[in-house]
Amino acid sequence: MEPRVVFMNRKQIQARVKIYLMLGMIILCFFGNKTRETSDGLESPISLTSSDGAGLILSSYESNTVLDGIFAFTEIKLTFHNPESRQREGRFRISLPEGAHLARFAMMIGDKWQEGEVVERKKATRVYEDFLHRKQDPALLESDAGNEFSARIFPIPPNADKKIVLSYSTTLDSFPPKHTIPLLGLPKIEDFKLRVMFEPEEFQLKSIREMEATEATAQSRKVFSINKKNFKPNSDFTFEHKTKQNTYIQHNNDFVINMVPFVERSKEQKDLDRLVVLVDTSASSTLHFQNTVSKLEKVLDQLLLKESFIFGFDTQLTTYGVGKEGLKKIRLTQPLGASNLSGALESLSKVIGDRSYRLLIVSDCVPTFGTVEPKNIGLLLKQYTWMLRTDVLVPSTYQDSGVISVLLSSGKENGISIPMQRTEEEIQRRLRLPVLSMPSIEIKGSEWIFTKGESVLQSGDSITIFGQKNTALQKEPVQLYVSGKEIKNLIEQKVEPILLHREVTAARMTRLLDIANFEKNADIANGIRLQVTELSIENRIQCALTSFLVLETAEDYDRFQITRFTLTDIMTVGLDGIEVLNRKTDQSYEFLSEQSVQKRKLEEAERQQKLEEARRRRQKDKMARPESDLVKKSESRSDTDEEETENRPAPAPKIESGDSNQETSQEVVTQKPTEVNPQANDVPKRNQFQVQSVALDGSTNIEIPKRTPIEPHMGNLKKFYVYLNAGENLKSLEFAEAWRKNSPDDVLALLALGDSYFALGDRKNAIRAFTSFVDYFPMRADIRRWAGEKLMAMNAWNESIDTLEKALSQRPDHPSTYHLLGIAYLKNKEYKKAFEVLYGGLNTKFASRFLNAHDILYDDLDLVYTLTKQDEKESQKVLLGELEKLNLKILDPDVRFVLVWETDANDVDFHIYDKKGNHAFYSQKKLASGGELYADITDGYGPECFRIIKPKAFPYKLEAHYYSRGPMGYGMGALQVIRLNKDLKLELEVRNFVIMNDGAYIDLGIVK
Repeated sequence: MEPRVVFMNRKQIQARVKIYLMLGMIILCFFGNKTRETSDGLESPISLTSSDGAGLILSSYESNTVLDGIFAFTEIKLTFHNPESRQREGRFRISLPEGAHLARFAMMIGDKWQEGEVVERKKATRVYEDFLHRKQDPALLESDAGNEFSARIFPIPPNADKKIVLSYSTTLDSFPPKHTIPLLGLPKIEDFKLRVMFEPEEFQLKSIREMEATEATAQSRKVFSINKKNFKPNSDFTFEHKTKQNTYIQHNNDFVINMVPFVERSKEQKDLDRLVVLVDTSASSTLHFQNTVSKLEKVLDQLLLKESFIFGFDTQLTTYGVGKEGLKKIRLTQPLGASNLSGALESLSKVIGDRSYRLLIVSDCVPTFGTVEPKNIGLLLKQYTWMLRTDVLVPSTYQDSGVISVLLSSGKENGISIPMQRTEEEIQRRLRLPVLSMPSIEIKGSEWIFTKGESVLQSGDSITIFGQKNTALQKEPVQLYVSGKEIKNLIEQKVEPILLHREVTAARMTRLLDIANFEKNADIANGIRLQVTELSIENRIQCALTSFLVLETAEDYDRFQITRFTLTDIMTVGLDGIEVLNRKTDQSYEFLSEQSVQKRKLEEAERQQKLEEARRRRQKDKMARPESDLVKKSESRSDTDEEETENRPAPAPKIESGDSNQETSQEVVTQKPTEVNPQANDVPKRNQFQVQSVALDGSTNIEIPKRTPIEPHMGNLKKFYVYLNAGENLKSLEFAEAWRKNSPDDVLALLALGDSYFALGDRKNAIRAFTSFVDYFPMRADIRRWAGEKLMAMNAWNESIDTLEKALSQRPDHPSTYHLLGIAYLKNKEYKKAFEVLYGGLNTKFASRFLNAHDILYDDLDLVYTLTKQDEKESQKVLLGELEKLNLKILDPDVRFVLVWETDANDVDFHIYDKKGNHAFYSQKKLASGGELYADITDGYGPECFRIIKPKAFPYKLEAHYYSRGPMGYGMGALQVIRLNKDLKLELEVRNFVIMNDGAYIDLGIVK
């Protein structure tokens, strides 16, 4: 008899259920997914939220689509309304069809559309943030994980509208070709317009429910349209091509073929006996979680399994039990945490042991924790031999096709990916059908071909083949061979040549990226990626290596040497179909002329001079203002004052020689040397701060200056802290749960949830809540750092290291990440890794606004040196040798207070008092009792450091002051108390904070 799987954590599951019963709460998961607005428990395909989590109103939606053969081109115009009386930065998100290629992104500035330009991704991010600091009008659109795209937009004026437009092309690669316009889940919209143009002999409307529409004709095309006020869509639209045959499209050298290589046969289905089911319970699955479990129950019933074993995963793997009982238990789970798919598979393999099972993964397969790269996940899967076949059920349109492809080929047999939107009958049928490998494809006379689709197929599935013919043979009939057999039944179609060329070019870019990802020679791989970047910019096809960047004026693009002459033709949708806007002949684009370019260059020197004068005035004003006047200053500062000092042109940065796509010299990251060379020119010298402490008498008389009190928190967070600070932990948890239900992707709601769990002693769920930050915002290094800071505060070193490592790879130009990760490594006693990351930071050229960041890293390296010196292990000798080359110091007992915050373009000030009330801050950096504040960071992120050697003026009282909130909203960060005690042992305390109002002070506590 075959041994059963041993289930773990059964007691923990029962204990958690009892806790929820005691609270009188059964957790119902009707929350949101991937930072989208929610509507009746459905995920919205489009949303715009502020940086601090508050939603904005989608007041106008206009969609125009042209269906042409197996292609579709869509243009969407959106208007969002900011209902608050403050200016904000916004995060726009949209889910597009799998394989969609962005063609246009523009933002209304004044009364004109400002077109975005395709720019190398890292450079685009640097430029955007430079303009954000000057409170001008940038926007940045880039691909997020999976098939989702996100944009950062600034400013969204108070009580005003923000208008944006984007367009995209896509290939309809199903069979027969289908195009779905996602509307279900959108909120009620004040002004709703939708129009679809198609050839009546090609397409038919396949599905629509209870929605009034009109039909008309534009030339030969049929027009389907809806025009409504205060309208809430109750269905998606699906248009299906009428052809049921293999098709062929060609114009000049470009060609595309859509075909079915394997005809479906009867009696192919096989019965299943046992199945291991792995369900995604991470934070981003909340919205559809209950519907997913319900549908999974029905599918498993139809499969008539003898046994099914139910597991869930988010940050960790959890065992729920067998069959229906396991599904009942997983229903009680509140989706939380990051998606650690690789860790779950590793843990599951240990549970399974030497037995073999089929595996069904129910997830979007977008990992946000642990190993996340498809290639590396594939390497891990090679170690596991128990999987007979791995299939994936995808609950939503959001998915990572690269990870899914790796999973499907991980078993002894190939698996298949199935959308959860399919019927239960269709899902169970596909799970029973055998899976076939992609056949060999050959096309005579082709320069190259690329086959779109997963590497595995079932009978009846289609594939799409893109390619270009040899010029000499382009007029010859196509000769297609599938596994050596010629296919002759191809029906030729005619489409818009510009649309065909665009999709073929996009396929070429995908093909080159695939080659680069598997190329072992780094130089060759980087050369291929450079070629893809050039194709992306030249053809206005955004990809993973590029972003769409919108700046305010033509001068702004000149300043950063961003060319605007590539592909002057912009595709749009007119009254009769696809139209082309030529920027060379359109009067709106006169700025592209050579005369205009030269004029702007002559004006640039004067702009730079004014910028420098404004910067000096601002710094002089702050240094001259006494601390007691700060509140008055923050309350009285007018919008006019902001414009005088902030709304000014950006400087003209010097671009490094060589690669034209390199980042500006303001923020250039150098390569880490392979070995330490203290004489290297790129290693900065350290400053010598006077931080030695002096003795004071025994009395304690800390007096804080009198101020007009300003509440640091507002709204729900203020209400939450009333419960938490009063010790009413169960009430705080109940409040946080309700808050999260209404605002599922609000990081402050997740913060409240995590703090409540931690106060109740529920460490596991506290970690799940804090890692949820990164599940919603996987590409935001600042959010990852804040999650890391919360995890460090609860000594969750492995989890904090994971998220900080990813934050460093995303934004190596932010110095606080090096410091945070280095300290986390130290606390985890990984001295060598701490040295490597800190030395990497020492060899990084940071922007000039990050004052004295290298001095903080030198202090960290002193700490590494001191702790390593005490470790007498033989393995530390090599590390000690490297450290000694830097002339580091063996530390005396010392304390450092390091302040970081995770919002850009704002000013959080650090205030330190000793036992006698002596006060250090930005204009008085030294304490009379000893110690010094290294620098005052006025433009976001930090770090700021106050250090005391041999401190003798305990207790010290610490505060943070929100001098200037800036465009990104709330100040969310952490104070680290880093102490080397008298036994030269490292002590670390992390105190997290949130400040929400300008002029407010927040108490960071006493250090004794």
